[in-house]
Amino acid sequence: MIPKDAIKRLRRSLGAEKVLGEDAERHLYGYDASLERGKADLVVFPQSREDVVEVMHVATEYAVPIVPRGSGTNLTGGSVPERGGIVVCLARMNRILEIDIENESAVVEPGVFNLDLQEALAPHGYQFAPDPASQRVATLGGNIAENSGGPHCLKYGVTSNHTLGIEVVLTDGRVVELGSEIEFSPGYDLVGVFVGSEGTFGLATRIRVKLTKLPPHVATFLGIYDSVDRASESVSKIITSGILPATLEMMDNRIIRAVEASLRCGYPLDAAAVLIVELDGLEEDVEAQAAVVQKVLKQQGAREVRLARSKEEREQLWRGRRGAFGAIARIQPNYIVMDGTVPRTKLAEVIRRTYEIGEHYRLEIANVFHAGDGNLHPLVFFETSDPAQRSRAIQAANEIIKICLQVGGTLSGEHGIGMEKKHLMPLLFSPADLHAMKVLKEVFDPTYLLNPGKVFPDSMEGPSSTILSQRPAAEPRPLTKGEIKIGDEFEPTGESEAREILKGASVQGRKLLIIGSGTKLDLVNPEEESVLLSSRGFDRISDFDPENMTIRVGSGTSFEDMQNRAGLWSLRVPTLPPQPTLATVGGILATGLPCPLALRYGLVRDWLTGIRFVSGAGHAIAFGGKAVKNVSGYDLRRLFAGSFGTLGLITEATFRLIPCPAATLEMGVFFDSVEELLTFHDKALHSALWPAALELLSPTVSAWACGKAKWAGIVLLEGTKTAVDLRAGQLARDWKADAVGEGTLAKVMEIGFAADDRRQAEAAKVILSVPKCQFPTLVAGAARSKVAFAAGRGRQMVIAVSPNPADPELPRLCEHAAQAGGWSILVRAGQPTRFSPTPASEFLMRRIKERFDPAGVLPSLPFDSGR
Repeated sequence: MIPKDAIKRLRRSLGAEKVLGEDAERHLYGYDASLERGKADLVVFPQSREDVVEVMHVATEYAVPIVPRGSGTNLTGGSVPERGGIVVCLARMNRILEIDIENESAVVEPGVFNLDLQEALAPHGYQFAPDPASQRVATLGGNIAENSGGPHCLKYGVTSNHTLGIEVVLTDGRVVELGSEIEFSPGYDLVGVFVGSEGTFGLATRIRVKLTKLPPHVATFLGIYDSVDRASESVSKIITSGILPATLEMMDNRIIRAVEASLRCGYPLDAAAVLIVELDGLEEDVEAQAAVVQKVLKQQGAREVRLARSKEEREQLWRGRRGAFGAIARIQPNYIVMDGTVPRTKLAEVIRRTYEIGEHYRLEIANVFHAGDGNLHPLVFFETSDPAQRSRAIQAANEIIKICLQVGGTLSGEHGIGMEKKHLMPLLFSPADLHAMKVLKEVFDPTYLLNPGKVFPDSMEGPSSTILSQRPAAEPRPLTKGEIKIGDEFEPTGESEAREILKGASVQGRKLLIIGSGTKLDLVNPEEESVLLSSRGFDRISDFDPENMTIRVGSGTSFEDMQNRAGLWSLRVPTLPPQPTLATVGGILATGLPCPLALRYGLVRDWLTGIRFVSGAGHAIAFGGKAVKNVSGYDLRRLFAGSFGTLGLITEATFRLIPCPAATLEMGVFFDSVEELLTFHDKALHSALWPAALELLSPTVSAWACGKAKWAGIVLLEGTKTAVDLRAGQLARDWKADAVGEGTLAKVMEIGFAADDRRQAEAAKVILSVPKCQFPTLVAGAARSKVAFAAGRGRQMVIAVSPNPADPELPRLCEHAAQAGGWSILVRAGQPTRFSPTPASEFLMRRIKERFDPAGVLPSLPFDSGR
């Protein structure tokens, strides 16, 4: 119970109308859209950051649990006050604070409805890509808490792929900024870790989201099937045909009948299943893909394929899919909905088994789901007044999830763990994996007041046993090379060997420096007596599954080897590292730096579906796998991508692949002044060119990469041959563009990076990044400084190099970036690397570092304040 003094204080601070304490009021906020139930001791409605801070202060002072809540649409009990406490309903913090088209971002409060944001963005030609089916009532705060997806996440990704920054209030009342206006910043990806934490880390009070341009053309199909199996098998066939649709959604006959009875969308009542396929992009590409999709659907047994001929017809098809969960009340108002995710090729098998489970437990089961990414939503119906039937429904739901795990899937694709699935977590994660997540919980919420009873099984109640953050108590087994000595280099070939090396370093007080091929070695600051720990012994492709479009590789595998293997099936990971022949997968992930393809495809971490690593204390930990959507627990993938080798050794990574484009072309546009180049840059970005990459080169770099000592814009066109030829002709006519030869962008990416016997290739360089609106100013400043540089709007980055290690222009560019709200990394021969400015969230990063590397055997993040 909450002391009366605490209630009085909250009513005085927030206003009596924002604090509810009557029994009926507390009961109404004791449940959400799941079967779970609890009862709040108090319900508060903050309307400002200051209100939230006060609630946190009071809760901490009186040791009262805090349960954040939006609209209560959560399907796993995530917003249920299982232990009582204060329910903090953020629904009244519902303002869209800023729509910044120039920076392609928006700032919202957590109570803004997803659909309201979409409608506000549409007149500007933009969208917030995550679009859960409940978007009419789902809040952005809830999207953040659960890492929501929706139908379009097949192509565009989930909430973590579209969140730039979050203002968070911690339990001690401290307000901290995670992330920024810039998609990539040096340091741990705390935004990626916070998204999907189910309200157990802190309360989000402001959210900065990334905006995506609305596609210029859309085509929507309805495939009608007499067999659920054939409809399920069509999903993989479409994607393996070389097409990545925007959506692939499926409904079975039970859902079809409910939707038609409720919404009358024109679905055939006798169909066993329908498949909604949506394509978007350039008109020429969509038309070519549409022909392939219709052919595949027919070959796979669709008795009819309908194309939406108008916006109204398209909306009618989608109204049925989005309204499916509401419509099923006509079948039975009580149901459990699961959301396990499986590899696409396992869809037909798992759906068959769900129906078998229904027969076994004498229950009706219906299926409506995101088929394209294997995210199932089996609905298990039961009569709530029959306790025995309810019990059977829960058993059936658990069995469905266990089947998902058996075929290589995961517990949750978008609904989270909450209370409903926490007892299943040990089936997916090892004790070390779970304790790694507990460590993150304690970094953000050491008091355990935030949303207790969620995510972790009851057997893990209370503070962590700290098994991850203790130094080994005794000498480990002998190391491969005996006792570590200064100057040694270790190259473990297995995880157990790597564990022993890291444990040994911890006991003996030795410093380690993790390296791959050394192409980015100058971005870390090792101790002078560091022992090298190489990842090259993990050079293997462990699993390549072209039908599911995933690949699992060891961290020492070169990017080129991985890409060549995938390329045999016309697949790829859409990133372009410097020196792909040398660059290792572990090194690419450890730095996480953007590449030119980020303009269309985002960061490399966005394509990472699974990771294995050994922490600084020598513990083997894993998260994720072949499931392309996964919100089962805290996202350790995002933590390690961009960790610069400061937390542990990445040993293995699994990536989602996409089809290679049918045609590509790199073209160069050359100018006599940087002003002309920037004019071209602005027009190209906002034209119908739809470039996959757009890089700007100083004359020195252009002469080296293209053979022309002029200001250069390098444009990458991708798509069907028709679309590429059309846009190439437009570039040639309007800008006198020439083809510059395949591999020019790859060559440009070598600027500032080399693996010359682990020494810097340049005497000095600087990596700079600023908000998008400041990018032209930064490029102009680099031009005035006379340094050689390459710059990309897609990666929001300028890389400048100078042969003079004391060149004063480089620090000046760093100052320019800081004044513009950006960051910089300054590398000079013989001097420590400097990241600046130090982020406000650095104290959280240091806590994470201390827990994963308690003996400090690995380098620290090189922020100024830590030097």
